[in-house]
Amino acid sequence: MLYINGERVPNEEIDREIARLRPQYERTFASKPRAEREAELREWSRENVIEQVLLRQAARRDPERVPPEGVDRRFRDLVKEYGGRRAYFAHFCLAPSAEGDIKRSIALELKVERLVERIQNAAPFPTEDEIRANYEACVKEYTVPEIVRAAHIVKHVENDADRAARRTELEALRGRAVAGEDFGALAREHSDSPENGGDLGFFFRGRMSPAFDAAVFPLETGAVSPVFETELGLHIAKLLERRPPCPATLEDARVPIAVFLANEARQNALDDFLDGEKAKARIEER
Repeated sequence: MLYINGERVPNEEIDREIARLRPQYERTFASKPRAEREAELREWSRENVIEQVLLRQAARRDPERVPPEGVDRRFRDLVKEYGGRRAYFAHFCLAPSAEGDIKRSIALELKVERLVERIQNAAPFPTEDEIRANYEACVKEYTVPEIVRAAHIVKHVENDADRAARRTELEALRGRAVAGEDFGALAREHSDSPENGGDLGFFFRGRMSPAFDAAVFPLETGAVSPVFETELGLHIAKLLERRPPCPATLEDARVPIAVFLANEARQNALDDFLDGEKAKARIEER
């Protein structure tokens, strides 16, 4: 049995952490021998539980109370998530009289969250020199993704019969565009979204719907797509320009680097705090 600063930690707490980590762990380390996987998974879970207990103990030492309205709000949210009070208590095999204990647990959980937030918020924000050093060391990792500029003609669809009529109309417009007619002029005259001659400007993968990306990104510059459908209706599109991936400038990469370094500093601050708590903790197996 594990004891941390004299507090007994039930084996079930480690078992729950093992169950939580197992799916991702087994996907990541499937090539390891099973016995080795199980031993490492148990050790990782044990370390996680030790850190969780140390955070709870540190939070309990904070004399500042959690606002009761915050506890009540978290309790109401939990009850709602399980479909009401009766369903909530039944799910956990608890009597309604356990509400006080539940709220005390919630108050401790909120104190832990507040402690972690305070620790991480005290982490320094990256300096300009740190941002520049990270960019210079990892410049190949920072790229501007491939972007394309396309124009489209869209026809909104009301029902199946309307869909067939709109598809016929777009097939005819596609034929005219492929034959050399000005796509922008066709869009201004026939599209249900004629603004800018259907020109959507530059965009990267993921900005539009998956169906739009699938139709446009494989096109050669100047080519017109077959008729395709998205949630907006039926479309044809013309690829106007393509820009391949290229290294990002420092200005392009500044924000993601700053976010990455800030998150790293926040995690390091929490790790340092936990290392300090472990160093002075009494951790025993009895």
